[in-house]
Amino acid sequence: MKVSISKESLRELVKLKASLVTRRKTLDNIWSDINKYINPLLDNFSSESPPDDGVSRNNMREIFDNSVIKFSNRLADGIMAYSFDRGAPWFRLKEEEGSPEIDKEWLSYAEDHCYKQFSRSNFYDEGRTMVKMGADYGTGVMIRQEDSAKKMPVYKTIHIKNVYLDQNIFGEPDVLIYRFFLSASACVKEFGAENLPNIILEAYKQKSIKEFMIWHYIIPFNKYDLEIDGKDKSNNEYYSCYVPDCDNEKVLSEGTFRKKPFFAWRWSKSLDGSVWGTDSPGLVEISNIKQLNGMQKDFTRSVQLASRPPITATEGLEGRIDFTPEGITYIRAGEGFAVNRVVADLEGVAAGITTLKDGLSQSYMNEFFLLLTQNIERLKTATEVEGIRDEQSTMLSAFYGRMVFEFLEPCIEDMIDGEVMAGRLKLPPEAEGRQHVNVDMISPLAQLQKRKLLLSTTDQAMKEIVQFAQVKPEILDNFDFDEYVRTIADAYNIKTEVLLEEEEVKKIREQRAQIQMAMMQQQQEQQQAQAQADVYKKMKDAPAEGSPMTEGA
Repeated sequence: MKVSISKESLRELVKLKASLVTRRKTLDNIWSDINKYINPLLDNFSSESPPDDGVSRNNMREIFDNSVIKFSNRLADGIMAYSFDRGAPWFRLKEEEGSPEIDKEWLSYAEDHCYKQFSRSNFYDEGRTMVKMGADYGTGVMIRQEDSAKKMPVYKTIHIKNVYLDQNIFGEPDVLIYRFFLSASACVKEFGAENLPNIILEAYKQKSIKEFMIWHYIIPFNKYDLEIDGKDKSNNEYYSCYVPDCDNEKVLSEGTFRKKPFFAWRWSKSLDGSVWGTDSPGLVEISNIKQLNGMQKDFTRSVQLASRPPITATEGLEGRIDFTPEGITYIRAGEGFAVNRVVADLEGVAAGITTLKDGLSQSYMNEFFLLLTQNIERLKTATEVEGIRDEQSTMLSAFYGRMVFEFLEPCIEDMIDGEVMAGRLKLPPEAEGRQHVNVDMISPLAQLQKRKLLLSTTDQAMKEIVQFAQVKPEILDNFDFDEYVRTIADAYNIKTEVLLEEEEVKKIREQRAQIQMAMMQQQQEQQQAQAQADVYKKMKDAPAEGSPMTEGA
């Protein structure tokens, strides 16, 4: 294979990787603790070798309280259910304001196509892992590749220990370097025997099961001054290459991407400008998690000691003391044993454990996702439930907004772009380039926040204004109720097919006005006809001249 990147530029990429490894060292220790106590079934964080299921199982032996593991899983399940659930709509495509109008039927068709492709792919499975990575470690990274045989995208969330990122001047992650492991036979299948270094080829010939570390570099063309020949930089923004760790000057494969093929979202942006996320539940609570684990370990040991306390006994009693309920131990003269007293404040330790668990549950926002079941006895009305739900959804807005901006919206836009490039999604002429298509999030969490932000203050204001309107109705002329209704419809995600266009509404009102005008005219004509009939009747029934009825006149 002819390599496009120069050897000097490849060396620069290897140096960049080493620099990013060094810069990330400050986080490795805390991430290692998070890995140990929150995700113990994952491979050992400090391991430089392929994942070992045996090591993962052994890690569970050091876990004495699994509450935070449950909290983390519940948060991942809850965020996914409220934000991008497989079984419910969570985004909508609509035309951008001020842009040429796009056919609604095409927007509906494009939505259905994207939903279908997301469901066919492994997006939702990997998306849950992405949420867990962000909540536990502060940063989640997912890469998108193409399965040409199945004609769909394929997603992979990468364990944080294998990921190294860099960012542009705007603080957006734009460089991804990550490692993975392949056996020699898998390397031959993936990259071809002619492109492999000798050490991997020898392992392949010997049918070794050893796995080799491979590095994948994904770099913007304009990020560094790289010497890359024969690559079309005008239509592709990113350069990609695979390099074995055992030979840093050997390129196994090269490629390009039209757009950034990975997504990196941070729970919160770091104050020091670091590319890595911060303030996630796992990062904030790791000290309490370690304390809880230690307290639970001591509490369990204290309970065991209290139920089976240590015994002091003479030598002759070895093996003769009966520990069964109501058991009797017979001793001879000179023999004896005594139960040693165990001193421990079990109630105080139990109370401390409960306090720590409550704090962890709050940090992982389990109250929001279990609002009804946890508060069913205390809450009396639906209004109270809705009020608490609105309050907590507002608290979620900061991290959710970043997740939408850095993960969900880019995934949708990437899906549309990829499907268009693959020829599986046809764009109408007016939507060419997708510059006129907007993504609107309509998940339950998005709708909760919309209603809170768009309607809560307006609703309260309208309640007060209506009171004045009872005295002076004309003050309602200050408001555009049509726009208010459309705002409510948007906040509750009423289908666009149900909501009529403004022009259609105008036509309906014009037709109604015409009908009302015709009815009024008809009513007036009927009244006039009736009046004329009454006059005619009076004239017809008038008394004849000379009749007794006219004599007194």
